[in-house]
Amino acid sequence: MGDSKFKEMWERVASLLTLSQEELAEVAEELRKDKPSADRYILIRILGKGGGISYRQMVEGFLNSPGDPMLAQSALWTLCIYWGLTGQYLPQVQDFVQGVSWDSEEDVRISAITIAGEYLRAKPNPTLLRQLMTIFENPEERQIVREVAYRALGRAIGRAHTELPGGSRSLDWAKDIDPTILQAAKRRFSEETSE
Repeated sequence: MGDSKFKEMWERVASLLTLSQEELAEVAEELRKDKPSADRYILIRILGKGGGISYRQMVEGFLNSPGDPMLAQSALWTLCIYWGLTGQYLPQVQDFVQGVSWDSEEDVRISAITIAGEYLRAKPNPTLLRQLMTIFENPEERQIVREVAYRALGRAIGRAHTELPGGSRSLDWAKDIDPTILQAAKRRFSEETSE
């Protein structure tokens, strides 16, 4: 992780403790450096969990990080999950759900799919919902991507995390998939597009 000071800050925010404005400024200053003493994606996450929303523009600047997709993934997660700004970044979320050429390991895509499911719990968006259904139903997609899309669909239709198979193992398509999730998602899509 680098500098022990930033490691300690990460441990504090991971334990849901806040940082002072001075500490957040120090993290932001480190993030601006050409060669920071801690991983940039950890610094972004510290700002995110530490309440550094005043650094939103700086974090937003990492969304387009072709040389390091993990930076984009950290920025997207911070903006959408930690700060609850998904509605303001829907074009980027939709692009990442679709997939971008420089995200070869699909790390950003997987995070965007998860973010989409969480957003759809409270907000209608037929385009995003259709994207998730298309990914889940496409056997050409990697299994892990389809699994994340399945969980996101479950979240979108109101299922609790405990009602969905955990992400720590591969799904058994015959046993773990509840067909009522896709049926409910399709019903919702039909209702949202007919309004």
